Amino acid sequence: DGSGSERFVGWLDAVGQGARSAAELPDEPASDSPADGARAQGEQALRWRARMRSFASRAPRSLAGPLARTPQRLEVDLATFTPEETARISERARKLAGFLTPMLFYLAASVRAHHSVFQLRGIDPRSFVLPLPVNLRAKGAGGALFGTRVSLLWFQVMPESCSGLEGLLAELKAQRLGAIREGMVEAGSAAMDYARWLPRSAYARMARRSFGGELCSFFFAYTDEFLPGMTSFLGAPIRNAFHAPSVPPSPGSGAIFSLRAGRLNFSHVRQAGVFSGFELVRFRRRLRADLLGEAE
Repeated sequence: DGSGSERFVGWLDAVGQGARSAAELPDEPASDSPADGARAQGEQALRWRARMRSFASRAPRSLAGPLARTPQRLEVDLATFTPEETARISERARKLAGFLTPMLFYLAASVRAHHSVFQLRGIDPRSFVLPLPVNLRAKGAGGALFGTRVSLLWFQVMPESCSGLEGLLAELKAQRLGAIREGMVEAGSAAMDYARWLPRSAYARMARRSFGGELCSFFFAYTDEFLPGMTSFLGAPIRNAFHAPSVPPSPGSGAIFSLRAGRLNFSHVRQAGVFSGFELVRFRRRLRADLLGEAE
């Protein structure tokens, strides 16, 4: 929940500066059990499950593989683009993906970067199954600091769709519109409400059952501007700020984009050992080429 984590940082700064009391937390909405949500919520959750099961005929293969009981050991790379490069990338995103959906541009570039590593290995990824976080908070509204306030839109694209960026973008746009029309944002939220009431071990088994132990192809997020207008934290100037969320050993890779003060940040969070040094070079070159519209 990128929006929630940024809200928490802002709240900590306000408390540290004495602008508010640590005892003053934003109102937390009541957390109803699924039983309180009536039949409609259950029907939505079942529609979400049916959609996920529809992906199973070509279940994804992550670069890490379906690791089980593997200790998490994360590595984080940060690439920060110059203001000039960021302006070029942002304009390219608007041109190719549209003013309202720049996240699809970054998602498509991330798919192609991961696909390039599969090509290097000579392995068929079968398909790319990808969750796209959708912020459920009303834009500009306050609200709770804690808890997950997102739904997930899920996409499935085939390797044969990855040969060109624009063709892949067209596929992602069509799937996004279809999922929204079918109410998959609400269905995903309903399914997550039910999942919160499951024991952690039961949830982990359920989430990976449809795809033979895989969860998805990789994690992705585009969170737009990171804390716009906030120039210091607890009195110290902010030089840069970005998201680097945890990623489980499988799928073992997360592609996270955010903007800060006119610069694009790309955080690659990954399980140690999933990428070789040569594969990382290939991954970064493919990603940079697609973001900037350059030859690899």
